[in-house]
Amino acid sequence: MTSRALNMLAKAVTRMIVDTLGRQTAQVEVTKGEVIDDMERMQDYGLSSNPPVAGTDALVAFLGGSREQGVIIRMENRGFRLKALEPGEVALYDDLGNVFKLGREAVDLVAVTKATVSGPDVEVMATASAKVQVGASSITVTPGAIALVSTVLTHNGKNIGATHYHVGSPSTAVPV
Repeated sequence: MTSRALNMLAKAVTRMIVDTLGRQTAQVEVTKGEVIDDMERMQDYGLSSNPPVAGTDALVAFLGGSREQGVIIRMENRGFRLKALEPGEVALYDDLGNVFKLGREAVDLVAVTKATVSGPDVEVMATASAKVQVGASSITVTPGAIALVSTVLTHNGKNIGATHYHVGSPSTAVPV
């Protein structure tokens, strides 16, 4: 086997990533002391990432075995990779702990600071129930009922919850 064939794939360590151009580029160290600048990174359409430089390994392909024509085809950072996924599960994740996981029992979205859903029309559809909970307050919608749990329920600043009453002559007691 020729040395060119042996040099077609190599493992590298990422030293720097530039993510401002049409295609992401990186500086990688292929062998001790062999540093290559501006190596292009191929990414799948619709998926994009900018991995943390520290601890990120790269799989590099050298077209025709030439060190002049290298392309990064995979990157991984073992420090942040999700572990213990069940067979068949898929997840997107980042270095902060944000996760979107297609699990065996559920689809999970975990946001470290904030999750935002936006669009001109947003629909949430459920066949059994939908629940929104913030602290001790919650709203649960099922096919036959809407349940509100909260110590205070207001509309336009006015108490309309279980402790409200009507002022007048005579005033009403709180609802039973």
